[in-house]
Amino acid sequence: LLCVSNDQVRLMDLQLNSQVWSATIPTNVSYERYSSLFSEDDSGHSHERFIANSNDIWIISGNLLARLDRAAGTPRDIPVKGPYLKIIPADDAITVVTSAADGAQTIHRIGLPSGDVQSEIFLPAAKSPGSTAGANAKPVLPPKGSLKIPLSKVAKMIAPDANNTEAAEAILSTMFARAEAYPLLDAGANLVQMKSTLIDQRYEEHVAMKPKKNATSILDSANLTASQGMEVAEEMMNDSKRESTGGVDRQDVSTYEVTLHRYFAKDVPDWNGRVNGPPGITSLKTVDVVTAGQSVYVFNKQNKKLWEAKITYPIRTSTYDSREVPMVETADALYLADKGMITRFDLVTGEVRWRFNTVGTSHMLYDSRLGFYINSTTAGPETIQYSQQVNLRQKIHTTMIRLDPATGKSLWSQEAQGDKVFTSGKFVYAERVNYVTVQLELENGPQPHFYTTLVNTRDGEPIWTYHRSLQTGAKMEVQNNWIMLQFRDKLVLLKFFSL
Repeated sequence: LLCVSNDQVRLMDLQLNSQVWSATIPTNVSYERYSSLFSEDDSGHSHERFIANSNDIWIISGNLLARLDRAAGTPRDIPVKGPYLKIIPADDAITVVTSAADGAQTIHRIGLPSGDVQSEIFLPAAKSPGSTAGANAKPVLPPKGSLKIPLSKVAKMIAPDANNTEAAEAILSTMFARAEAYPLLDAGANLVQMKSTLIDQRYEEHVAMKPKKNATSILDSANLTASQGMEVAEEMMNDSKRESTGGVDRQDVSTYEVTLHRYFAKDVPDWNGRVNGPPGITSLKTVDVVTAGQSVYVFNKQNKKLWEAKITYPIRTSTYDSREVPMVETADALYLADKGMITRFDLVTGEVRWRFNTVGTSHMLYDSRLGFYINSTTAGPETIQYSQQVNLRQKIHTTMIRLDPATGKSLWSQEAQGDKVFTSGKFVYAERVNYVTVQLELENGPQPHFYTTLVNTRDGEPIWTYHRSLQTGAKMEVQNNWIMLQFRDKLVLLKFFSL
């Protein structure tokens, strides 16, 4: 078990319940730790990522990169010198983007476990902040509240050679603007960058609320009773929604010019094409998937378009975070979930093998031995059609479903079993957070309860459930019959005995 607290890292042997080694994370004196620079996430956890191989333990925390000897914990040299504008971790490589004071950026790909480095120019030097070109452009800066120290200090850390604070801030603005405009994804064999340009802006409006049942408000009724309180609240909320949105949803069907560029892929030409709807990209094991509106475009790692297909509902995504679209690639299939449907495509031809109706799929997991599992909800298609309608009587629950990957048939479904499913070895786990209002403690608001459940793969019934009250924001990892739960203020290790 690798434990990091502040700048200290410890390697623990759980079998012997002893410490193997302890070390201080090496940092550059002109730099500050990411956890003190940027805000933590809502769960209170910092954003560290660890990669362990036969030689090293790599620690990635925002734009800090550290390398420790796995056996002894001693610091090891990093082949690429910082400061780093961006770090993209993967199991077999770590990609870092460095920036010079003039705004020029270089991509370096550190191979693992060898540590060999490949480098390519990412972006050439920017024009001087004092030039007239783009002088009226609005600066693009980090999201408000994300920085915990003054912007000028952050800028000087990234561009220490800048002559003055204003120049450093201008460089920082350019860096953030470029990082937002040209996101990078590790595609395994190489890096893929998707650039999108708006060509023709268009929107379609769709009715998102049901017509009012009565022209007269419930509040105007002469026979209004206390038992109609929920009905009154529902009417007021729906009226407020109609006033603010007109009761319609606007769908972006604009035309975008998309370019896919590959780094560290010699002689691979760019792919250019036009799509309708905001484009997003997800990189899987052997293919990369571009989604836009109700269209899916599948590419190999050499930018060759293998096929394209239509899906049932538009996908709302962005180039900055397309992970919101659940996708799974297997040896012969691509499973994709839109707002109301899961579709299995043939990985080679794009032919639809089956579709499964379910609204609100948030997570999919395929295990070749244990099966295909999804986390979804009990909502119906009407909640998509009337997405703005408030219905206080409707109870929508999370649901965990096991599907037959060959036919798309539901083998079992369990409500309120879990928000996310995990598999390890021969075990299937589910985690769930439930909020309960205590009548005598209304001032404290709903209280969170965290549940970990071992699931019976035959029928979805729980074998056992571990419960922690007043705990939320847990990070859960499983390793066969070991379970690690990291809460805001404690670490819990569970182990159970199984035949």
